[in-house]
Amino acid sequence: MQYCIKSQFAYTRLHEAETEPTIVSYDEFNAKYNSRDVAARQKMRDLVNSDANKVTNVFSTLFER
Repeated sequence: MQYCIKSQFAYTRLHEAETEPTIVSYDEFNAKYNSRDVAARQKMRDLVNSDANKVTNVFSTLFER
């Protein structure tokens, strides 16, 4: 289990789980994991190739040469 703590407040809210982790079958977990992974990778490719990823107003373009 990994956590990304972004603030002191978030750190103070961490606590040990009171229940044991749920055991699931490998087949069920793997199918869901692969499905989410494929979707996330496709969304990242779409974002990289989208207009939202075009850099036009950067520092080097602000000065005339």
